[in-house]
Amino acid sequence: MGTDPSGNAVYDQFALDAVSFATFGSAPLNLTLTQIRSIYNCNVTDWSAIAGSGKTGTIHRYLPQAGSGTRSFFIATILGGTFAPNSATCPLDESLQENDATGVAAANQSTALMAYSAGQWVYQNVGEFHAVDKTAGNWIGTIAGVAPATGDGATATINASAVKDGSFVGSRGLFFVTDNRLGANFTAAQRVVGLNQTGVSPLCNGDVSSVITDLGFVPLDQQEDGTFCVETVVS
Repeated sequence: MGTDPSGNAVYDQFALDAVSFATFGSAPLNLTLTQIRSIYNCNVTDWSAIAGSGKTGTIHRYLPQAGSGTRSFFIATILGGTFAPNSATCPLDESLQENDATGVAAANQSTALMAYSAGQWVYQNVGEFHAVDKTAGNWIGTIAGVAPATGDGATATINASAVKDGSFVGSRGLFFVTDNRLGANFTAAQRVVGLNQTGVSPLCNGDVSSVITDLGFVPLDQQEDGTFCVETVVS
């Protein structure tokens, strides 16, 4: 979650996503946090050092472009805040658009490792609402045995239970941000998305929660009175 330096933003969590790594190959990989961090800090530079990966060759690390929320979350949560710069023996490309694997050169796909939103991966695979598939055929990765998403293509789906209960380490909240300087329009703006106490919120397992699911994310549960989303994870 970002911060508002002026103190005028109200953050209302309405859904959950998850951020993991992605690789190319015939199946998703399972890596531990220690392995991912060792790779991005250049303590491990060749796939042959990762037992069970089925890969060999110099690992090509990728990060989304500067200003990307996925980049910031991946660095802070998955990498623990640190990574090594680009070098001849430990390549790092920071030019990819977030959640877009089409920028990975074909020659590097077999050795590539990148950050990716599980929700976007599902959305792009399933193709709802005319989604453009930017996965280039990659797989969303499993961390420490917990998968943020399962399936492939039209069968892709986010692992809602693991994302909601926090057992997947990369769970993160999605927020509507409203400026409270709008005065009377502030209430109206929140009413449009069902985040004020004028009735059951359509976002939290309500009338439009299926849209959130179709977009690859996990709608939050309603509070008992149905007016607000229950904030299960705030990141």
